[in-house]
Amino acid sequence: MSEWHEQERNAVCDVKELKRHISLTSRESEGLENVCNIFKMKITPHYLSLIDKENPLDPLRKMAVPSMEELRTKKDELDDPIGDERVDRMGPQKSGSPLA
Repeated sequence: MSEWHEQERNAVCDVKELKRHISLTSRESEGLENVCNIFKMKITPHYLSLIDKENPLDPLRKMAVPSMEELRTKKDELDDPIGDERVDRMGPQKSGSPLA
């Protein structure tokens, strides 16, 4: 099996598994559970090995581990900024369509 297959197969996809690798406060853990109920998380072992596991401000950690901030929508933001929910409701679009 190729290395990328191994990375995919062993990727961390839930909070329980992430807590085995990264120090999370109970507040972070609870918040992350809420975020992961809406957004998927997947961190490969290689990427996880690059993260400073004790530093919640580590830049790689901030990119890989979802934040409660992702659940907040500002009043000038769209609920569905890329329009994928609208496209899902409309079904497949023909080539050349503004939504294709």
